Amino acid sequence: MVIADILKKNFDHFKEIKIQENTFFYFECDQLPDTRILMTSGLSEFKMNVHEKHLGEEHAELFFLLPVYWNEKDVFEKENEWVFSCLLKIQQHVQNNNTWIGNGHTFLMKELIASFFKKSTLSHFMVSDPIELKQILKPIVLEEKTIRFLALIPLYRNEFSFKEARGTFKMEEKLSQYRVTEKMDGFRESVIKSRISRLFKR
Repeated sequence: MVIADILKKNFDHFKEIKIQENTFFYFECDQLPDTRILMTSGLSEFKMNVHEKHLGEEHAELFFLLPVYWNEKDVFEKENEWVFSCLLKIQQHVQNNNTWIGNGHTFLMKELIASFFKKSTLSHFMVSDPIELKQILKPIVLEEKTIRFLALIPLYRNEFSFKEARGTFKMEEKLSQYRVTEKMDGFRESVIKSRISRLFKR
């Protein structure tokens, strides 16, 4: 059974979307309201060249958990085309460079023109194991491989700096402290607070 068949069986409104000859998966989830997922298709067919510490993590699909205030038609609005191009760009990066992606890896948002991020200091995407979808997007174990699902979380510039200085685990603690998950929200604030802002909140 291919991954598309498994996802179609487990999730509502499953679709395979063609964008300029590239296929993506789109589906919703009854267990969580207003849950819309856009996912790569075919990345898991590529065996990633993982570090020896991550053997068993060679196969994955990458996804966005779309904003709660988007509906299905919003995904196809011209100003939101970046969600497709971003997933495709990272998929091609992995395949063309024979490399891998895993929890904690980051990608710069350069060359990404998106109204979703205008007037913000969001600068990077961080690859993350599912948080909100941890119980829903569990790894799929097939005879020949295990397929994991990895989310992209937008990070502010100061969040990225914090992660680089303190590490992925500390960044994940900060996100958890402020209940930030992989669900995208163009209105959320940075979880890294300045000393001045902390003083005002006392």
